[in-house]
Amino acid sequence: MVVPENTLDKKYLWNKYKFDYLFVGDDWLDTPQYKEWEADLKEVDCKVIYYPYTKGVCSSDLKAAIKQD
Repeated sequence: MVVPENTLDKKYLWNKYKFDYLFVGDDWLDTPQYKEWEADLKEVDCKVIYYPYTKGVCSSDLKAAIKQD
């Protein structure tokens, strides 16, 4: 199941949805915030999977384009 992210608080989202994996672009890899969330999620056996960032593609732009349709 895929769910919308209405907050950046990954621990809150895990408490709500109890997901096994969190997928995020690797542009967040090794950032202080994701290191913290990754440690929190590891405690509940949730794995953070970093996928390759696609240069020139912005999720905010994609969301705006989808809303226009």
